[in-house]
Amino acid sequence: MDSAIAEWHLQVALLNYRLDNPGAFVQHRSGRTIYSSGYIRTVLNHLDQWAGCLERFCTLSEVPYPTLEGWKRKDAVQPYIPAPKRPIPPIDSNLSCWTSIILSGSRQLSCPVFLRC
Repeated sequence: MDSAIAEWHLQVALLNYRLDNPGAFVQHRSGRTIYSSGYIRTVLNHLDQWAGCLERFCTLSEVPYPTLEGWKRKDAVQPYIPAPKRPIPPIDSNLSCWTSIILSGSRQLSCPVFLRC
């Protein structure tokens, strides 16, 4: 892939992550930046696929070189292991009408007739 296209894809992917996850990348007036664990993982995943210069990656991702190096060291010692998926418990048919609505995610404001509240 052309390097300009790869750079564009990296920036778009990281900016989309930041838009979808407010608080993933917070720059304070003091100059300090806070990164969420999910954002760090996303950056490291993109870094694994990056074929260009590391300094350019830092510039595009807006992550300082020493910070990225620290993340890489931690990741090498303690690699990411995704959490196991938790089973969703079955919904008991004896629940009240309103509890059923809340658990099902329904946006109705009144109890449906078929539930006979």
